[in-house]
Amino acid sequence: MFSKEYFNYLLKSKKYLLLFVFLLTIMNILSNKTVDITLGIECVICFGLAYFLPVYIFSYIHNKKAVDTFFSMPISRKAMLITAIIFIILSCYIPLALATTVFCVSKEIGLTTIVYLSELLVAISAIVVFNTAIYLTANNVLDGVIMICAYTALPLAIYLLCDSLAASYIAGVINVDVPFIGYLSPIYLCIKTVEELMYQGTNWAYTIGLIIILIVFSIILIKAYVNRKVERADTPSDRFFSYPFIIYVYVFICLIMISSANEYNYSTILEFLKDNFIIYVILFAIFIAAHFIYKRKLYFSYKLVAFYVAALIISLIFTSTLKTSQGFGLADRMTKTDAFARYEYTGYTFSDSLVKEYRNKINNDGVIYYVSIYANDYPQYRFTNVELDKQTYDILEKIRLNGKNDFYNYNKRKSSASGTLNVITKEQANYSYQIFETIDYNTLVSLAKDKHVIVRIDTDSGSYRLNANGELVKDY
Repeated sequence: MFSKEYFNYLLKSKKYLLLFVFLLTIMNILSNKTVDITLGIECVICFGLAYFLPVYIFSYIHNKKAVDTFFSMPISRKAMLITAIIFIILSCYIPLALATTVFCVSKEIGLTTIVYLSELLVAISAIVVFNTAIYLTANNVLDGVIMICAYTALPLAIYLLCDSLAASYIAGVINVDVPFIGYLSPIYLCIKTVEELMYQGTNWAYTIGLIIILIVFSIILIKAYVNRKVERADTPSDRFFSYPFIIYVYVFICLIMISSANEYNYSTILEFLKDNFIIYVILFAIFIAAHFIYKRKLYFSYKLVAFYVAALIISLIFTSTLKTSQGFGLADRMTKTDAFARYEYTGYTFSDSLVKEYRNKINNDGVIYYVSIYANDYPQYRFTNVELDKQTYDILEKIRLNGKNDFYNYNKRKSSASGTLNVITKEQANYSYQIFETIDYNTLVSLAKDKHVIVRIDTDSGSYRLNANGELVKDY
């Protein structure tokens, strides 16, 4: 399945490009930069080649005259494909392997060289096969490049969508953790593999993910190349996973993100649509322009309008359902008080009772800057493996639940946020809530009675701690 003659042809025809890459590698190695920077630059060069070479080597597939010439050569299509893929992989891999070996041997950076080089080979092979398979879904060079860019960015777009939905509809979420999305992206897995190898050692999960991508897309690539019809060259890219599929996917993602980013601020959908009408018009114009690139001519149909309107309605229904169901119930995933290990509250608007107490006892004209509550989480006195009093849990849970309810009742809020409550679970998950009600002085005293809680008040005359007797004690 490997053609020595075709490999030699590729080697001779691309010798100047290979020489240029080799010189870049030598210059990078001799640059006397740190190991991290040098290997990082080499990874950028080689992974960049893994994107460029599939387009360059297989450009003939999208040219009617060239594809007839190549497919009439006395070599099977499968052998031609496998030989070209091996050539591309070696062109990307050898410079990186050379730089890595030099540093592993001469600089003694402590990497297990064989393991490192083996995992880099898997990473580069996966990304080359993936890019080539995606490139062949198109019928011309421009569309092939667009497909590679679109499918490379798709996992990121999905992640940003999940992050936007979580931030808008799941109370307490700071950032979304959706690890499986990363495993859909070969470039992400390659970057994480290099990071793990350089700093922490082997992470087999990333390698296994790359191997799965390599196997799956190798099967897709071989089937697509061997069965490809030469008549497809230089025609509109209308295969299922090219156009218009990728256009529809990105437009739908954008519609949901627009809705999730703005819809919460409005009491009615009509009001939301009115204020965001221009945004939707611009997106529709982009949608039509994408079809122009696809068809290579001005194209407008009632079907495009119907799809766009239907996708818009579905996105609004979807986000409205998320809103009314409180993120499909995900906001209530932590309902047991013993699930939380630590609380930290920072307030910047204060109750009248606290201000009065401070001015009567400490400073007649004083100003309070912050109120901080550290429940099992004071930076200088971190308590570990302890349980807060039930009364403390009840108070803090009430504050948290009020913050959660205020999150879902945006239009009913009577004031701006007075503080922020951060909650850390026993599994080290971190949640954050905006608190709109001020915490009165008596509640602060009740919290201060728990020996694992510190209530600190920062003022213009210094910092104070509230003790169990309700007294403000200078905090040095």
